[in-house]
Amino acid sequence: MCRRGYSLIEVLAAIAVLTSLVAAWLPLQHTAAKLRRASQWRQGALFEAAGVMERLAAWPAADLTPERTAKLDLSPEARRTLPNPELHVNVQPTGEGALPGVRVAVRITWNDSSTNQKPQQVELVAWRYEVDKLAGPDEEGQP
Repeated sequence: MCRRGYSLIEVLAAIAVLTSLVAAWLPLQHTAAKLRRASQWRQGALFEAAGVMERLAAWPAADLTPERTAKLDLSPEARRTLPNPELHVNVQPTGEGALPGVRVAVRITWNDSSTNQKPQQVELVAWRYEVDKLAGPDEEGQP
């Protein structure tokens, strides 16, 4: 005798297998979305820190003071995309003697208040030396 349909038990077994697959897939999808969002925030913060560092590189070395850098602010794009972002610029004189210069650290922190994670941050550090003091005398003997 040949059967031409599915029994109720076969249908219920198929539904149970499908339900368990969906139940296993949803947490993985949620975790992947969180990791993707965290990666986008980190990349955005790195781009913003690099942009601030480029702006500071265009300034004359004499203008790299804590008072002047305190006036810097994040771009509207960074404020829109990062949750609760903050910009910290630290300028410290370095290299007394032969190589006077400054150490510039740009740090961007952000914190997703919907989670209980500690604040995230990226930091870029550069050293800026006064080029005219590093250059030796030119061909005519002038410094």
